[in-house]
Amino acid sequence: MKISIDRKALQWFQEELRIKHGESVRFTVRYGGG
Repeated sequence: MKISIDRKALQWFQEELRIKHGESVRFTVRYGGG
C-alpha cells in the first residue's frame, strides 16, 4: 500500500504531534466495519 501526504498536511502533522527531524509516525490500517 502506498500513502501519499502533501507538504501542507505533513507540516500540520509535524506541528501538531511535535515531530522532530529523524522521528517517524506509524499508521495502523484497520479493515472492517462495526
